[in-house]
Amino acid sequence: MEEYNIEVTGMSCKGCEHAVREKVTGLRGVSSVYPDAQADEVTVAGEPGAAERVRQAIIELGYEAEA
Repeated sequence: MEEYNIEVTGMSCKGCEHAVREKVTGLRGVSSVYPDAQADEVTVAGEPGAAERVRQAIIELGYEAEA
């Protein structure tokens, strides 16, 4: 398991953080998710191969995401 950060543009409130947390928590290979709207990032712990799935899930929510 590893921890990585994904830069996210467009999260602006606790509701955004909640939406991201709910979407990403259900992904295969993800152990924990910590969205931070103020820092414009999401910290994820999980399998190394999950990073791209996480990024795509965040984009599906309407945010911009860079690994």
